[in-house]
Amino acid sequence: MQCVSCLVGQKTCLHLHGIFPYLYIPYDGYGQQPEPYLRHLAFSIDRALNIALGSPSSSLQHVFKVSLVYGMPFYGYHEKERQFMKIYLYNPAMVKRVCDLLQGGAIMNKFYQPHEAHIPYLLQMFIDYNLYGMNLINLAAVKFRKARKKGDSLDEIECVRDHLSGHSTAGAVHQWEDNQIPSSLVLEDIEPQSTCELEVDAVAADILNRLDIEAQIGRNPGLQAIWEDEKQRRRENKEPSQISPPNSQGKQEQGFYFVDTVTG
Repeated sequence: MQCVSCLVGQKTCLHLHGIFPYLYIPYDGYGQQPEPYLRHLAFSIDRALNIALGSPSSSLQHVFKVSLVYGMPFYGYHEKERQFMKIYLYNPAMVKRVCDLLQGGAIMNKFYQPHEAHIPYLLQMFIDYNLYGMNLINLAAVKFRKARKKGDSLDEIECVRDHLSGHSTAGAVHQWEDNQIPSSLVLEDIEPQSTCELEVDAVAADILNRLDIEAQIGRNPGLQAIWEDEKQRRRENKEPSQISPPNSQGKQEQGFYFVDTVTG
């Protein structure tokens, strides 16, 4: 659940679904059928975790799925990519425990080297979907939750809307009104969990920010967003928007002197 804001200033509580924490371990099931081997690994992790949590007889499932992927090993020198097992978990708090079990030989009586397990869950999500602070998340589709009755707060919201109406992006944004949202976009029987003006649900596959990755190669996406805001400000003020970031300041040549401190 993330609290974000639309371009017109409507505070929105966004529920993102389908984003699971994960880690990688090298694939060692050569000579065996991959699917049964991956299922056996998932079962072994679930069982070892339940034992570590003090419930050896529990059938609680901690692993969402295990898939086979290709990647370049992080440790050592390697000429080509190798196969890895990507382990998806339900709970981000279990990543550290799974790592300890993998490194300690508690899974299938083998010692595994986890990869990318040190990255925090939210940072991992931001990296994978090209998200960063102070920027918008672009979604192909959302579903709205029915807003609670605002009562006395409705007048306050209308005042905020009136204040923002003169500062919104010219003709390029949409302001959502409760009574104008199509019924096909409304989730039935799901109560909102926040006091935000809007509350929506979306799935990870609908995040469009990943499509901008290739266009941002070699650039700082945070600074690029600032320049785009400046271009938009100039357009609204009827000023030329064809601007480019200034070149970096040239380095001044400095003299360095090396003194031989070795004495005979």
